[in-house]
Amino acid sequence: MTTLQLNTLKNEPTIDVKDSVVEFLYPMIEEALNNGSEWDQGIKFLIDTEETFNALHGYTFNQQNKLTTKLYQQHYGYKHNGFISQSSFSKLYKEHQIILIKGTKLCPIWFSSIVFTKAAKNLLVKYGYKRSDYPSKVDQATKTKMKIELDAINETMIYRFQKLSYVANVESFNNLLGTDNEKILKVNKNSTTDDWKLQLMEQLDNSTEEQDQNFINSLMVNMDSKPEIKFHHAVTAYYRPSADTVNVRTSNNMTSEESFLETVLHELIHSTNHETRTNRRSRTNYTEKHGRSLEECVAEIGMIYSLKRFDDSAINKNKIYENAGVYLGSWLSMLPSKKQKVERLLTAAKYADQAERYIFEPTLIELVNKPIDKLNN
Repeated sequence: MTTLQLNTLKNEPTIDVKDSVVEFLYPMIEEALNNGSEWDQGIKFLIDTEETFNALHGYTFNQQNKLTTKLYQQHYGYKHNGFISQSSFSKLYKEHQIILIKGTKLCPIWFSSIVFTKAAKNLLVKYGYKRSDYPSKVDQATKTKMKIELDAINETMIYRFQKLSYVANVESFNNLLGTDNEKILKVNKNSTTDDWKLQLMEQLDNSTEEQDQNFINSLMVNMDSKPEIKFHHAVTAYYRPSADTVNVRTSNNMTSEESFLETVLHELIHSTNHETRTNRRSRTNYTEKHGRSLEECVAEIGMIYSLKRFDDSAINKNKIYENAGVYLGSWLSMLPSKKQKVERLLTAAKYADQAERYIFEPTLIELVNKPIDKLNN
């Protein structure tokens, strides 16, 4: 749908997946996408409005963890959307006699860890602070001084990396659900399902260009920075970064309302790559042979995530599932190994979640997964 070509990440590496995790996840991906032949089957799990979350904190799993927990949930047939971190298993047993059912397979997730640079550590000592003091206990004047000194030597304060962890669904525990212990579980704090329903598709029937523009404007209403929408007669839709324009046909020149929505959402996700938005472009280079597949997978998964914002009665989502499955399958099939496919899908899911939230929920764009559980005493 676009000529935009982006490639591997350079400043922020792609998610490095251990071989054991690849072997664990790949069959689930094939199962969800119908064994790699008809990729439309199973794609629905990606747009479930009831998102997975950390059941001891209440935080929604976002980025690539949204994908892995949904794959895991679908594969094992769990109905509950809550998960518990492996780091809490021992405490759950000691304090509540809650124990993981023997033989339960754990689901991999990743969370961000922060490491201070050597220069930053020296500056903290110089100004009389410990690493645990930063940033909350460091006054703004000192932060400014440290930044000036770090900039002078082309250094940063911290860098982040993705750390592998594991979780289990709450249904995997004895003495939890259906007991007094269930009270320790939190609800999903970030779930705003009631606000996601949009009943706007009926406006597209025999609509004018102005009405199409108004519809797209309604999709972009929460975006701090918006691309320009241009309508043309060409078959191919695309986002042009140099002009920051989304170029599409009008809805009455599309085969269906679903096709129009799918195309617009896909290109809007591409537009979030602009430097004034999520700026994925700054973390990519142009040397990888199959690099374009990353950005195309981001746009398509982001489009799929966006569908939860629309009521099922407003559009025929099955039409979109089929197109999306085939599209994702075609780009992933270009990668030669299981590991590359899993890493590409996880990395794309990470950026797709950020992009989709930028369009519809910009206030939640900075959410960070918190798999390290702390039980309330």
